[in-house]
Amino acid sequence: MNAVLETRLGKAIDDEDFWEEVLQFFVNHPELPLDRVGPVVDFLAQETPQIDVKGRTCASLLRLVLRRRRSWDFVAVLVQDCVDIWRAGCSELP
Repeated sequence: MNAVLETRLGKAIDDEDFWEEVLQFFVNHPELPLDRVGPVVDFLAQETPQIDVKGRTCASLLRLVLRRRRSWDFVAVLVQDCVDIWRAGCSELP
C-alpha cells in the first residue's frame, strides 16, 4: 500500500475511473514488484487515456513502461550530446 501512496495516487487525482482500474490492477497482480509501482504509475499518467490496463498482464504492462523509458533514455543521451557539442564551441549538431 505504501508503494501506491508514495506515487501521485496518494494525492488528489483526475480521471478517477481510470485510476480505480489501475488500483484494481495492482490488487489483482500482487506479483508486481513494489519498486515497479512508481514507474508504472508515472508511465500511465503520461499515457492516460491511451492505455487500458484491463486484460493486461504484469509482463505486458512492464514491457510498455520499459519501451517508453528506453526511448526517453535515448532522447536524454541525444540532448546531452548536443549540449556537449555546444559547450565545445562546435556549430554543427549531430
